[in-house]
Parts: sequence; C-alpha cells; structure tokens
Amino acid sequence: MRYKLVDTNKDVMSVERMCRMMAVSVSDYYTWKERKPSLHQCYDVVLAPQIRAQFAISNQTYGAPRMHAELCEEGLSVGLHRVARLMRKNGQKAHRKRRLKRTTDSHHDCPDCPQCPDPGHPHTATASGPHSPFAPRQPILLRRLSQASAN
Repeated sequence: MRYKLVDTNKDVMSVERMCRMMAVSVSDYYTWKERKPSLHQCYDVVLAPQIRAQFAISNQTYGAPRMHAELCEEGLSVGLHRVARLMRKNGQKAHRKRRLKRTTDSHHDCPDCPQCPDPGHPHTATASGPHSPFAPRQPILLRRLSQASAN
C-alpha cells in the first residue's frame, strides 16, 4: 500500500522524500516496483473473468458458495474464500429474487362475499357515524382548520 502511494505520487514529489515520509527504504520501493506478480495474483487475474461470466449467466443471483460449486463443476480448483474475495473485490453481490406475495385469500368462509346478506360482514358494512372505521376521513389539516374556526 505504501509503495503504491509512492508510485502514484512520484510526479509530485521525489521518490526519496516520499519513502522517507512513509518510513520505507528507497531500495525496497524499487524492489517492489520490479517484482513480477506472484502465481496467486496471476491465477486471480485468470479467475476473475470466469467468475464475472458465471455471475452474469446466473442473473446476479449466485453468491460465493454457489459460484464456488459452479467453478468446481467446470473443473477449476479454487477455494470458497478466494471466490468470495474476488467477488467482493469486483463488487459482485448476489441479489435475492423476491418471493411472490399472496394478496388474495380465496380460501375464506364466505365464497359469495359481494352478494353476502349479512349486514355485519366487513364487505357489506357501511358508515354508521363519524367514528366508524368505514366512514370517509378528512385530511388532518382540514379537520384542524374546521375545529379552529368552530371555536
């Protein structure tokens, strides 16, 4: 992290001064700069596009465990935590599909509710006073204005 900061700001300030400020040696910085990527990093670079492709195929619904299983089925030897890390690094988070919400109860006791002769049934009840749950409501502001003008 420190070396990367020195590398990005070397145009603004000298490398020697930046290394002194970051408490690292200049030779360590140049060693870091010339170092080749590790085998682990190279494998991550190869694995990331495959994870992206599987994530797109799954309509962004596969999390790390299912993605790991898919990659293992393809014959790739990869660990679950590596898949999770690469998915986090690439901003790939599984989206859950919403469940269908049931809004109609068709298994009630009164099969012909619109023609129900019972006057106390909720479907046939009417407003019987200002405090009835079926009475039309005025907006709060209008009620307060009418109460204020009455007083």
